[in-house]
Amino acid sequence: MADPRPSDLLSSLPLDMRSEILSLLPPLCAVQTCVLSVNWEHSWKYVRGIYLDDKAPFNRVERLLMFRDQLMGALEGECLDRFCLHFRLPSLVPITSWIDDAICRHVSELDLEVPYLDMPASFFTCGTLSKLRLRLVRFVMDEEQVSWHRDLVVNLPSLSFFDTFAHQIVAANVIRIAQGSPSLKSVKLSGCCFLPLVAPMLKSLNVNTLDFVNTIVHGSRTIFHVLDNCPSLKHLSVGKVRVESDWARPKPPSCITVSLKTLEVTYFNRCDGPEFKFLIYVMSNAIKLKKLKVRCTYYMPPPKMLMTRTQLQNLISLNHGCQIFLHRKQGVEVIM
Repeated sequence: MADPRPSDLLSSLPLDMRSEILSLLPPLCAVQTCVLSVNWEHSWKYVRGIYLDDKAPFNRVERLLMFRDQLMGALEGECLDRFCLHFRLPSLVPITSWIDDAICRHVSELDLEVPYLDMPASFFTCGTLSKLRLRLVRFVMDEEQVSWHRDLVVNLPSLSFFDTFAHQIVAANVIRIAQGSPSLKSVKLSGCCFLPLVAPMLKSLNVNTLDFVNTIVHGSRTIFHVLDNCPSLKHLSVGKVRVESDWARPKPPSCITVSLKTLEVTYFNRCDGPEFKFLIYVMSNAIKLKKLKVRCTYYMPPPKMLMTRTQLQNLISLNHGCQIFLHRKQGVEVIM
């Protein structure tokens, strides 16, 4: 006779699946799942991802320090997939040693959102790091008007995705990280406001995807400084261009003429703006471009939208092999 009692589906889940589920939860919530069933009592010790911030219930530093130390000391796994730190006042906690501890556990993804940061020496030669997200106002050494030591080797052989702020204060060290990542394939630059003449010159980067997020303060000078050194680029996304310089260049970057297949403009407000001039420039030179995506601002009035559609139709004559997608609040329109 079959047992009429319902089976315990939670307890029947394999440990790998439980650890993956718990890795998606805040650490405190993951620990609290120990009351779900007998098999879940110690499952939280096998989490592969940790997220820590200074919000409630950890708005008191003492509570956060105690919880973090107990959590890391109880973990059974030797490796971490993800380690995220988001702090408004990083001086109150030993962030540098926490990052070093995560690297010792062979972390593959780091997400750091703090006003300033002093990277541990182990970071620069981390062989397991594949994804890196930095949201910094400055590096500690930048405040001392000293860049990282010139003899310090940056070697991140597995890093393939790099998402970072790129303003003037951190640009030099951001570029050093990119230069020391031979496997880098995707770069996302937010808040671009560095001048190429001040920042160190980029060497060739073998990236496939480049995303300029939000505003590009110095316009084409910053864009072309990066494009000139990305010969294998296939996908390019450009945000708002705040300050326009001369788009008329005698020779386009090799990535535009040889490899670029997709272009996306995420901020489009008017047809006489710098973003549209950049569209004309790329469409005129990118013979292998297959897809153009234009995202209009949400508040664009209907007359402007009609004018935008007409202008985009005129771009087809510059590149007959490219499909144009107009994104607006009503939906997506394909302009053949």
